Amino acid sequence: MAGVLLAAIGFICLVVTFTPLVSWWASALAGPWWDSKGETLVVLSGSNLDSDIIGDSSYWRSVYAVLVYREGGVRRIILSGGAEPSSRLPN
Repeated sequence: MAGVLLAAIGFICLVVTFTPLVSWWASALAGPWWDSKGETLVVLSGSNLDSDIIGDSSYWRSVYAVLVYREGGVRRIILSGGAEPSSRLPN
């Protein structure tokens, strides 16, 4: 019984690895990449100039997030990334 189970798992791994099944399924679930509609937008932090000043990439990510929110593309925005003030490395 264990041999049949392991063979089935191995067969599934081979099918997923060597066929376009994963990319097809991911495309079907994700939809077009240019469509910015959805429930939640996760904005990852980018660069920072100083401990209290955001950098260029963080600024433009924030601008895009606000534009998408104002267009009604998302219901909420989650800002993620960055270090806690106490865990920052000294300059």
